[in-house]
Amino acid sequence: MDTGYFHMDIRNRRRLFYAFNIIVPLAMGFFFYIRFRHDSYISEAVGRFIALPEGPGLLPQRMISFIVDFGSDILWAYSLAFSVMAVLSYSRSALRTAFVTCVSLGILTEVLQKADVFHGTFDLWDIVFEVLSVIMALIIIKLFEEARYEKNSSRT
Repeated sequence: MDTGYFHMDIRNRRRLFYAFNIIVPLAMGFFFYIRFRHDSYISEAVGRFIALPEGPGLLPQRMISFIVDFGSDILWAYSLAFSVMAVLSYSRSALRTAFVTCVSLGILTEVLQKADVFHGTFDLWDIVFEVLSVIMALIIIKLFEEARYEKNSSRT
């Protein structure tokens, strides 16, 4: 009996899909902070236990600047959209709720940075990229859920 991804039941495939799209971006954002943001709380905490590499490595400086400025925020907003949708039953209403929730949290985080409540720098581009990553995540979710629905409908 094959136990691969395509032979999983629909619920387990959905759980795996959501888990992957939550955990991988969180881990990548964490890695970006450790590797490129040596001034962050995360890097300072990890740096107490292991030596962190210095220097740009193999990436061009423009790409490193983009990753440092926006990479983790983009990945974490994407993961947040999947996290919110993972607890909601899929519907157009749920997509709207997830969008409003994620964008509101992104804006709130930036405002709290501006007010010096959170460590960080207020940046309108952070909000723009976070909104775009949430939209991308919700489009992927919509495509996945509609394909899953069509597959379930064709079985009956």
